[in-house]
Amino acid sequence: MEHSFELVDRFIIGTVGLPGEREFYLQLANQERISSFAMEKGQAIALVERLQELLRELRRRDSSRYQAIFRSVEVDDGPLSTPVESEFALGEMSLTWMDEPERILFEANSLQEEEDGSLKVLISLGQAMEFIRRSERVISAGRAPCPFCGLPLNLDGHLCPRANGYRR
Repeated sequence: MEHSFELVDRFIIGTVGLPGEREFYLQLANQERISSFAMEKGQAIALVERLQELLRELRRRDSSRYQAIFRSVEVDDGPLSTPVESEFALGEMSLTWMDEPERILFEANSLQEEEDGSLKVLISLGQAMEFIRRSERVISAGRAPCPFCGLPLNLDGHLCPRANGYRR
């Protein structure tokens, strides 16, 4: 099943659940529909990093042209629209800069081959900037790192490898 969006009002990452048990979702919305796609935290981090690289390259090429666009970013700190029901889990993802219509094409395929799902969406530079800002906050809102080993701490501590397996 192919999900294709020419224009979206929202292109965001959000989570459901408590830190340590959070499920990550990419959610797209326009006036006609809302679609959610399950993803891993690592995929969210990789997508943010790749978008940052792409935007840095665009600024380097023609900074004066894109400064106004980068300054007029609309903030979106709202929660995921409910109900959050995943269309499919995201697998392979790609980003492509489209000179005409000056948009970023995000494409993804289903993680499970038997689902045969694909996603295509065009996002603006402003949406990409807001996606990065919001995603960094969502990603960092997880569990705090252990001061000794750097692994995530659960509410009841964790078995720290630097403390020879003792609970910290």
